[in-house]
Amino acid sequence: MSWSSGRLNKKAPKLGALDLNLLVVFDAIMRDRSVTRAGQRLGLSQPAMSHALTRLRHMLKDELFVRSPNGMMPTPWAEELATPIRIALDGLEQSLEPVQFEPSKATATFRIAVDNYAAIVLVAPIAAHIARIAPGVTLDFRPVNCIWRWVRPASKASDFPAGACCKINSSSCIARAIRQREHRNSRRRS
Repeated sequence: MSWSSGRLNKKAPKLGALDLNLLVVFDAIMRDRSVTRAGQRLGLSQPAMSHALTRLRHMLKDELFVRSPNGMMPTPWAEELATPIRIALDGLEQSLEPVQFEPSKATATFRIAVDNYAAIVLVAPIAAHIARIAPGVTLDFRPVNCIWRWVRPASKASDFPAGACCKINSSSCIARAIRQREHRNSRRRS
């Protein structure tokens, strides 16, 4: 089986037809320059890796890796694909990993809509608890007439409600909101 390494006559496969697991195989072979070692890294047998490489070659219409005394050497197109595939896989891994949250290092301001009940009963204990576990977090409590009608507006007037009708564990709700905000901020920085 032989393909030319030039890209001129190659048509990119449709993303829907692409088996993303094959990109993991590609990346492992690219890193290890050995089908056997790449298979060990991925927990796949050598025959399974060879089969995956054959499918990848067929799909991309390129030999991708050529046997040499120094291991599996990438073709020019494989070299070209290596960095974008590595970046894409890193991005996927990062998106799927749970964000490690450390309240003591968090810095954020949360606007919390509160009714009269929350202002009298909940604000002080919530604020004290957050001050202890997350000193860099600021809570901005905003009075509202009726929590029942609270909707998180597009202007983000408040991040979440707290009141007599809200069945929430306030400290865990705030911690969850902090984690979500930290996750959104870390994704923006990436």
